[in-house]
Amino acid sequence: MIGSSAALRVDFHSYAGGPSSDGLAQSVGELLRHMDEHSIARAVIAPLDDFAPRQDRAHELLIEAIAGSRDRFLPFARLDPRFGASAVRSLRALVEDEGFAGLLFSPSACRIPPYHPDAIRLLEAAASLAVPVLIPSGDAYYSLPEQIALLAEQLSELTLIAGSMGTAFHALRTIDMAEQHTNVYIETSLQQSPARVKHAVERLGAERVLFGSASPYGGLRSELVKIDRANLSRADREAVLGRSADSLLRSLVSGGRTS
Repeated sequence: MIGSSAALRVDFHSYAGGPSSDGLAQSVGELLRHMDEHSIARAVIAPLDDFAPRQDRAHELLIEAIAGSRDRFLPFARLDPRFGASAVRSLRALVEDEGFAGLLFSPSACRIPPYHPDAIRLLEAAASLAVPVLIPSGDAYYSLPEQIALLAEQLSELTLIAGSMGTAFHALRTIDMAEQHTNVYIETSLQQSPARVKHAVERLGAERVLFGSASPYGGLRSELVKIDRANLSRADREAVLGRSADSLLRSLVSGGRTS
């Protein structure tokens, strides 16, 4: 799996590829340099390209780009549920044939809420494959905590990660939602307040709070400073920075999935 070092650091939210619809791009090499600068052992990585017709090629390019450093990355598929059965087939092939470790589903990029019937079909497939689903959260139309709660209730066997803690606008409600649904974890990227990170740890336990950067949307340096300033105990800080991610992924593997 990831390793057992006391200094273990895992970034649970990053991207490579592009350009995205907003013009961002990041190579795997650039991401690796940032990871090395900040002692990040491994990173969840998904295609940055959010143009749905190009997603097959984006996954091919990602597989090629991480081939020489696969031990550093946990690739997540990025798929548009509106492609129906094709998206489900792509997810199964990426998990079963290419060793992808999860699914990143961006409701705002796909312009559908997480409980849309097409999304439910894709996420049911993720549940059957025992892979986690990372949902960038906080969009006022497509990924509010209450919308993710409906998904968590309908698919109680699915492991969900609310990316970016719902952002600053919805962080407290995201923590409330996660407290009510034990299949929901939260990830810290782009959340401006160290105090809210500490609040999340106090409410949920450090084992359900995962460090992330959302790079290149966020930066590892600033995201790590936020954790440093959250005034966590040493044990909780180490858990948030990597041990919780390791524990989550090990528990899914022990349940029958290979990552």
